[in-house]
Amino acid sequence: MKKSVIRSLVILLLFVFIAVLIPEHDSEAATRGTGMYFVSGKWRYYENGTYTKITSVVKGTVDGESGWWYVRNGVLTRVTIVAKNENGWFYCKNGKVDFTYKGFGKNSKVWLYCVNGKANLSANGLYMGTVDGVTANWYVQNGKVKFINTVARNSSGWWAVRKGKVDYSFTGICSNEYGSWYCKNGKVDFDYTGFAQCSSGWFFIKNGKVDTSFNGLYNGTVNGTNGRWYVVKGKVQFKTLIVDYSGDKALVVKGVVKTTFNGFYTYDGTTWYIENGYVDTDRKDIIKGTVAGTTAWWYVNNGHVEYSTLLASNSNGTWYIRNGKVDFSFTGYYVYNGERFYIEGGKVIRDGIENAMISKAQNYYSKTGYLILVDREHSKVMVLKGSSYNWERLYYWDCNCGAEETETPTGEFTVGIKLLYFGPEDEYRCWYASQIYGDVLFHSVLYDPDDAPNVIIDGRLGQNNSHGCVRLAIENAKWIYDNISSGTKVVIY
Repeated sequence: MKKSVIRSLVILLLFVFIAVLIPEHDSEAATRGTGMYFVSGKWRYYENGTYTKITSVVKGTVDGESGWWYVRNGVLTRVTIVAKNENGWFYCKNGKVDFTYKGFGKNSKVWLYCVNGKANLSANGLYMGTVDGVTANWYVQNGKVKFINTVARNSSGWWAVRKGKVDYSFTGICSNEYGSWYCKNGKVDFDYTGFAQCSSGWFFIKNGKVDTSFNGLYNGTVNGTNGRWYVVKGKVQFKTLIVDYSGDKALVVKGVVKTTFNGFYTYDGTTWYIENGYVDTDRKDIIKGTVAGTTAWWYVNNGHVEYSTLLASNSNGTWYIRNGKVDFSFTGYYVYNGERFYIEGGKVIRDGIENAMISKAQNYYSKTGYLILVDREHSKVMVLKGSSYNWERLYYWDCNCGAEETETPTGEFTVGIKLLYFGPEDEYRCWYASQIYGDVLFHSVLYDPDDAPNVIIDGRLGQNNSHGCVRLAIENAKWIYDNISSGTKVVIY
């Protein structure tokens, strides 16, 4: 009895073993077409009755449920994946295509954006969804998630994409095929104009975009320092140099205009005079400072030191310049532009006009010991003391003679009556008037019609625009009024 039981068990196990290893050959095999069939414990894909070991998405019925199924080597595989057949890529959930799904799915290599269960390979831009467990706005190109840094657009703006997704914490510069953009809290700020930094430096931003066409100086903050920064092709240049700016020049030190600098600075062989960081290229002056270790008064022409020998002027007078600086050791005569000048300790004591007036005066006689000459062309008055052929210069002043339609008369005259002041009561008042001829007078420039000369209303000198009189600074008019007696010769030419 025991032997027969053992024999029966052995036969049963052998039958099971054979059933597992050898596929069924039953009457159903002859009726299989194309679709899914449960054979040998698995759902398998058959095509025209033949078991086909393909990896694809196929149509069929599984456990009484019709649909499209993911098979791997012909066998239904219950995984979540994006798989491909001849119609495209499809999102399969637990082995079955989910035609209601909208979002991201992955095949063996990439993440794809799916709509209605199918990968949308025409999708480009930003799409919300979950990738690798992270829910974000992801950057999609031709349906595929691109794990790159770029700038991309959705319905609410342009955004900084970092490693494939919008980074709302990012503030800085990010680039795409259209250029480089300034993003604040992840979004391109089209209202921003100023400076921003990225790994390759500091850049000038105009209306949210790096302006690679900009060259010059621009006010803003770089590395925490506010100033006017030197930019070339949109990028801050941390250099030290002299640069052109609005027709003038500026001293740039480590990229920013050095507005605290005053003095001389030599760059590329030229020494410029800098004032508050800038060069006035129209400036002509004589300025004290140090050049190449030498402190002197230097001749500045068009904003830079000119190493010439000539005569030049500043507010202190006219000076003899030798090799670009005042030569205080020189005393004597110097001929410049055809005129002879007398120089004492580097300073011109008499200019050509002055010399000419002194020379002209020697031929005249005045009975009072004083002589006055008026040079209309150069708007100069000279007072001399002495006698014929022995006149010495006493004063040399700027004046204002008559305009073209009211010219000051030429000739020899004598000083007549004097008036403390005159003028239309409600318009102006002229002070310390000394008569030359008729109603032609020496007098002050024009003042308000007050009881005392307090407010000048027309103080111009050195040009001819009077009504015919000879206008002087009030202190000079007063000197003539107080010291020149009637009968003094006046020569106007």
